[in-house]
Parts: sequence; structure tokens; C-alpha cells
Amino acid sequence: QIEAESPRVAYLCRFHAFEKAHMLDPRSTGRGVRQFKTTLLQRLEQDEKSTFSKRKERNDAREIKSFYEKKKQANAHQLMPVLGEVLKAVLIGTGLESLVASEDFGDKSGFRYNIIPLHPRSSQQPIMLLQEIKVAVSAVFNVRSLPLANVKGEKSQTDIFRWLQSWFGFQMSYELYGVLSGAVSLITGEKVRPAYGGEDESFLNKVVAPIYNEIYAEALKNKNGVSDHSTWRNYDDLNEFFWSADCFKLGWPMRLNNDFFFTSTKNKMSHETKIQNSQLPRGSSSAQNIVDSEVPDQSQQQTISVTSQQRWLGKTNFVEVRSFWHIFRSFDRLWTLLVLGLQILIIIAWHGLESPLQLLDPIFFEDILSIFIT
Repeated sequence: QIEAESPRVAYLCRFHAFEKAHMLDPRSTGRGVRQFKTTLLQRLEQDEKSTFSKRKERNDAREIKSFYEKKKQANAHQLMPVLGEVLKAVLIGTGLESLVASEDFGDKSGFRYNIIPLHPRSSQQPIMLLQEIKVAVSAVFNVRSLPLANVKGEKSQTDIFRWLQSWFGFQMSYELYGVLSGAVSLITGEKVRPAYGGEDESFLNKVVAPIYNEIYAEALKNKNGVSDHSTWRNYDDLNEFFWSADCFKLGWPMRLNNDFFFTSTKNKMSHETKIQNSQLPRGSSSAQNIVDSEVPDQSQQQTISVTSQQRWLGKTNFVEVRSFWHIFRSFDRLWTLLVLGLQILIIIAWHGLESPLQLLDPIFFEDILSIFIT
């Protein structure tokens, strides 16, 4: 953005970006970090000498200081935070810190906001003086015509976001329309109320958390990549489930007894029973009775196995079972190329090819075309 106007300042900004990236990830283990740092370093090496000759001030510190003041007078709010950060980095250890001693880089007036500050002291923020921000804030705080949620412990619904949280716990739109229009539920005969709401983070706890726990439980069955693909649901299976019409069987509010939330395929002893067994002396009649009650006979085991297989959704589509033939399937194009190459060499040797021009011979060319049959 400032390359044409001040190449040296642009160089200093890139240099600061490289230093910052290196400090955040010295070993370049993050995704794309090594490529980013390598490309940026090549650019810096290319521009170091060419931009030095285009510098207007005696040193880099004065160069960026002059450019910073110029942009400050031009009200270039987007550039000010970046230039201020680079300026401070350039001046560290140069003895020229007095150049910015009077500057208040903590002043946020030069920063651009993408979130309206709604905290109690937000009126003191410079952004709140802008006319368009005042209109937006006025609309956010206009909740006079909205119905009260009558939630226990909720003292006030000062803005639209608190109102949404008090009703829904999330901005969940069909139920919102029902609340605002005063619709009556056909099931309860009362005014529509949200399925999840009235509690802090209710959507997170009652919708997101169960699905996350299910994915976590399936991931544990992976056993760090040792388990067969057919024994656990991976990302593709879960993603495909939510792309299908079967996901609507979860219902709204969600039915936690749906097959989607069933992961275990074995009838395991409960945690409480294990504790009881560990507390009773070995060989006692109570312990023996508990153990006997927990061990089903063969017919019970078969019933449990069938029930578990029916309830567990398992794989939703293709199940890949790998064997030693998998290497031929993965590299089928390589084997094809090698076989065809061998066939061509045999044909060349059989005809005793002496010149490349003989490739145009009709008889020889017909034999070469046999590779398509192969």
C-alpha cells in the first residue's frame, strides 16, 4: 500500500513482519510459515540495497518517523497502528527513542474498529463520536418494544444482544419469529418459547457439547490410527451424516437417545459397579452376586451384540478394508505404465528397430497400437 510512496518504509514494515513471524514460530512448524518466511526473506534481500538509495532521510528511524507524521496529518487511520509499531521497533536500541517520547501510541483514536464497544465506559471511546456509530448504538439499545423474557436473575435487558441471550441463549431465527409474533405452540397451547434458552451458554452446553462429545468418543476408538477404518466413524462419516436427511431425525430440541449418540458396541460394566466391586472383599457373597449379575450368558451377549450393531450408526457409506493388494490399487497407474513400457520395448526388440523412422512403418505401427488393447 505504501510501496510507491515510500519504498524504504515498506521495506522496514516487511522486515518487522519477518522478525515478528520468526519470534512467534522460530522453528517454522506452523502451516505455511516456512514458505512465508522464505518468500519474505528473498524479498528483503532483493529490496535492501535498492530501497536504501531511495531513502529521503539520514537514517531509517528518521525516515519512518517522517512518514508516520505525514500519514498522521492525512488521517490515514488504517496505517497508523502498523507504522507506530514498526517505528518503535526501529528505534529500540538506537538512542533515538526521544523522537517518539511525546507520541502516545496507546491512543486508540487511530485504530479502526470492527466491533462496537458496548461496555459502560464506551462513550469515552473516540469511535463513539462518529455519527454512523451513534446510529448503530441507538438501534442496538432500542429494546422498548420487545417482550420481556422474565428470566430468573435477569435484572435488565439493556440491549438487543442481552435480550437474545435471555430468551434463547443463542440467536437460534424461526423461534425468534414465533416469540416476536406472539405465536401459540400447537403442542403446548401456550406462547412459543425457545427450545434452548434462559441460561448462560445454553446452546453451547445443550447442542454443541453433545455433538462434540460424540465426535470425541469416536476419535478415541481410533486408537492413534491402529484401529480398522470400519470400527469407528471418522470426519467423513460424521460430515456425510449431517449432509443427509437422517440428521433431521435428531429432532429439535435434540433427542439424546438418537442412534447418532450411541458409540459403544459392547455392554460395559458401569463405573459405579466397578467402584463397588473394588470396595468389597474378594470372595464375598455380595461381590460374587454383583459379578454374576454383570456377566450375561451367551444368549444375552448375542442379543446385546445385535442391539448394539443396530443402534450404532457405524459407517455411512464406503468402508475401505485394506490388504496387501492396496499397494496395487494405489499405484495402478504406475503398474500400467511399466507394463505398457515393457510391451513397447518387446515390440521394438522383436522387429529389430534400427532407425526412429521405422516407427512410421504401417506394420510396426499396428503392433504398437496393441498397447491400447492391453
